[in-house]
Amino acid sequence: MLSHGPTMAQARADQTLLSCLERYASERPDCLFLIGPCNEQATYGGFWAAAGTAATAMLAQGVKAGERIVTICENSIELFVVIVAAWRIGATLVPLNPGLGSDLLGEMIATAEPTLLVVDGGSTKIASAIEIADLLKLDGRPNPPASPPGPGTDALIIFSSGTTGKSKGCVLSHGYLAFFGREFSAMAELDEDDRVFCVTALYHVNAFWAFAGSVVNGTPHAFEKRFSASTFWQRSSEVEATVFDYVGAILAILLRSAGERTSGNRLRACLGGGVRAEDLAQFEKRFHCKVLEGYGLTECCQPIYQTERDRKHGSVGRTSIYFDARVVDEHDRDVSPGTPGQLLLRSRTPHGLFRRYWRDPEQTKAAFKGKWFATRDLVTRDTDGYFYFIERLGHVVRRRGENVSCFQVEGVFASHPMVQLAAAVGVPAALGDEEILLAVELVDGATMTPKELYSWGIEKLPKFMRPRYVRIGTLPRTASQRVERHRVKSIGLTADTYDSGTIG
Repeated sequence: MLSHGPTMAQARADQTLLSCLERYASERPDCLFLIGPCNEQATYGGFWAAAGTAATAMLAQGVKAGERIVTICENSIELFVVIVAAWRIGATLVPLNPGLGSDLLGEMIATAEPTLLVVDGGSTKIASAIEIADLLKLDGRPNPPASPPGPGTDALIIFSSGTTGKSKGCVLSHGYLAFFGREFSAMAELDEDDRVFCVTALYHVNAFWAFAGSVVNGTPHAFEKRFSASTFWQRSSEVEATVFDYVGAILAILLRSAGERTSGNRLRACLGGGVRAEDLAQFEKRFHCKVLEGYGLTECCQPIYQTERDRKHGSVGRTSIYFDARVVDEHDRDVSPGTPGQLLLRSRTPHGLFRRYWRDPEQTKAAFKGKWFATRDLVTRDTDGYFYFIERLGHVVRRRGENVSCFQVEGVFASHPMVQLAAAVGVPAALGDEEILLAVELVDGATMTPKELYSWGIEKLPKFMRPRYVRIGTLPRTASQRVERHRVKSIGLTADTYDSGTIG
């Protein structure tokens, strides 16, 4: 069998996270639901009642079904209450990163046109916003609408991380959230003894993916305010976690930190994507925790993945039973196994894909080739049906007539023990095309000059793939720890950038 996923009996088309939470609140109100960063806790019954009261407060603030509520908050139980309250009245939640600058926040808020803007004490001060604590203090009997939103109703607008350019608002339905919760549960093979630990922020789709997995599985959900390598192992032990989700460079950062797995730690697996094959092997050996790589996007999460029982080293897994996948060339013709091509996806279930890009019909139309979603990711598929991620289309530098994979250049230099993150981008060349700029962030306490790093790495690359420029410093990152390539590119060459003089 070349695909996997929850059984058809589990894949209820009418299921939503709200229907799950309402049932748990009724059947087991005193059971533990949430564990926060300071070990604060919420039961299903207490949480559902608090969300009902908050929903009534939102109605009193003039919010109607179908309107947007923007949150600019760090992770907390109170934020989860606001999220579920918004859903209970049929509003669409738009979570934004508190760390964004005021200009970008203003642009996203203007795009969302919210009826209500909720912030916490540490967020950017916005005159029209209401503090989350003040909202939850408002008096009111828990009396949200009797008819909850259905699976086809908008639940969430997630703005993309913008690693390659301007962010897009991805509209996700209630059915989508329940569906990818089932896919998380299937990928992790969750049972009643599991406990998910989330270290990503609730303005990133991965945090909702992990939360949805816990809700669908009906087991407690533990979370942190933000990722911290120094406290990760202690906190995962304290909350008795068995599974955690990762994004971006989180595993690489843990590998390069001094922290070690604590005695009695229950972690058995982590779920995510984007880890290098070398780091994956080292992580499993050092921390005795299976790394389950998958492939997913905000628009389509999680169509391809591994499980503990179905893995192949270096791959991102095989397709879920709810998706069809094609690998095509530039003319949209299917390629043979082992040949790189763009990944196209088609959902077999009504809620397997995002609904649209918010107020951007042109981008929505451009994202599809007929009924197939065009991922703009380059992959290969082997004869056993396992997929291998190569790179994002566009993460290529055209140099002296050759297409150079940024991913491959980064991989060589990221393997240096002093390197924490590496990003290769193209910068204009005097003779046309581009030259390669390698930007690197070292591990804490490491010292190395750009020239030393360049000299170490060049023999590992063919001449046409060697970077001309190398600079060392802190790299701009998104909340998911992905390097913001467009910012690396826009910064360009600085006074301390090393120029190797290599031009061919």
